[in-house]
Amino acid sequence: MIVFIPLVLCLQQIQPTVPYKFLTPLDPKFKADYSVMGSSMGVPSTLASLVSNSDIIVVGKFEGIIQHRHNPHNSKGYEQSTIYSFNVELYLKGLGKNKIKIYQVGGPLDWIDSKRNKSGLGYRLRGDPFPLIGAKYILLLNDPSEHNLIMAEKGFRESERNGVKGISHYADEFNYSFPTRSKIIIQNGITFPGQIVEDSSASWVLVPGTFGGNLQLTGIPEQKAIDNIRLAVKETSLDSINRRYKFVPPTVSGKK
Repeated sequence: MIVFIPLVLCLQQIQPTVPYKFLTPLDPKFKADYSVMGSSMGVPSTLASLVSNSDIIVVGKFEGIIQHRHNPHNSKGYEQSTIYSFNVELYLKGLGKNKIKIYQVGGPLDWIDSKRNKSGLGYRLRGDPFPLIGAKYILLLNDPSEHNLIMAEKGFRESERNGVKGISHYADEFNYSFPTRSKIIIQNGITFPGQIVEDSSASWVLVPGTFGGNLQLTGIPEQKAIDNIRLAVKETSLDSINRRYKFVPPTVSGKK
């Protein structure tokens, strides 16, 4: 019996993956001419809330910078983004590829603000430094296509700035779940804040949740942070199931 395999299928299977030619790494303390302060308003203060409001949580390392671009891409305004390649070593929530793209607010490009008659170099979110290439992180991320129907259908999102309309974000580029509490760097086996609001790590001190006591993410051994996240994922998943099916735990009453 002779089996014919479509030529297109063969080509798809043997098509080599072209590696990125990564750009020069950015200094985490890059001084941009235009910067805005990240806000901690509305950011959850418990680990359970951080976890439940994140689509995926990963452990891994930033591999390199894929691209810098204006938002929208065809504009020359100050708003910019940098796209990173991230190698995933472990999924603590969700499933996915072993290599993903991360959308980071900010970049080193020249910009022109025609309304204010100003120009400069670079844009960044204060309190959210550019990540260190090769460093190990825990990231709390959102899948933009899960929260934007247009992006899910088209594969991208458009924006308009100063009369210029164009693409600003692609569906395969993951966002940080929160601009000030989604990036944890691991150094010498200990977790530290990867984002700091107003130069204070106090914003990372989480309050006790409804389960498991006072679970923290920073200032603790890497494995302890991972265990805390796994516990939070497990408990919030059970809580979500209970709410969906309106499950009420049975009570046991003794005879009088």
